[in-house]
Amino acid sequence: MWILGAVIFVFTIFVTRKVREELVVKQRQEVVEKMLEEKTITPQELQSLQEKEKQEQELGKKKSPLPLYDISPILCFILICIIAPLGEECVFRYVIFEIFDKNNPLAYFLSGGSFIFLH
Repeated sequence: MWILGAVIFVFTIFVTRKVREELVVKQRQEVVEKMLEEKTITPQELQSLQEKEKQEQELGKKKSPLPLYDISPILCFILICIIAPLGEECVFRYVIFEIFDKNNPLAYFLSGGSFIFLH
């Protein structure tokens, strides 16, 4: 869990917002080209959609194309590496063992089984 959190933390630091936006623009262009090739959209429809987007951008209504990546890397690290494991421990250890007695073998099987099932 710590390794995954560290990898995501490092990834979000080194991959800047500009690079991510460039990737989105590139992928979007590829999708548009593919749609034009397959004739699922006409050039006139594409032009009208692009004009609408420009108008929305000018009015400031357009949202960020990457809303999930706007989370700060430090917050990401805290959520993934600290809060998630603590939450799991609370559910899979404390709550289950409080419902069943600590001496009850069913509590151990239920705790371990539910942990494995959810992962």
